[in-house]
Amino acid sequence: QVSTAGFTGKVSLEIYDLQGRVVYSEVIANAQGSERAVVDVSDLDNGTYVVRMSSSVKALASKLVVRR
Repeated sequence: QVSTAGFTGKVSLEIYDLQGRVVYSEVIANAQGSERAVVDVSDLDNGTYVVRMSSSVKALASKLVVRR
């Protein structure tokens, strides 16, 4: 789950591997600011990724570690 806290309206969510390649991309059409988006990472290999969320007024990046 990814929190959309602080984001409203159309939000782009992208996950990058450490080589900078986009491995997941989704547009959340109507984020309400206090919701959570469910992201299926079952197709991602174990490793470290960067999650980037952006809207017209705000952007946020955070680290994601996939370990099974």
